[in-house]
Amino acid sequence: MSAILTDGADDPMRHLGIDVGDLAGLSEAALAAVLADLHRWEEHGDPQGQLPRFKRHDDKSIAVVTFR
Repeated sequence: MSAILTDGADDPMRHLGIDVGDLAGLSEAALAAVLADLHRWEEHGDPQGQLPRFKRHDDKSIAVVTFR
């Protein structure tokens, strides 16, 4: 499994203890739910951008490829 994440997704995932390996095998819908959770956390859990990041709101993209 390989994953590519924008910093907008990676930074909050690291802060929230979500490992990139946790994304392996997730369906497209489940990945979308992870991104939605990250957006909600950013909006409600850290609205002032206290987590070290460059902007209060940032794009979040995740691409996961599984090799078989």
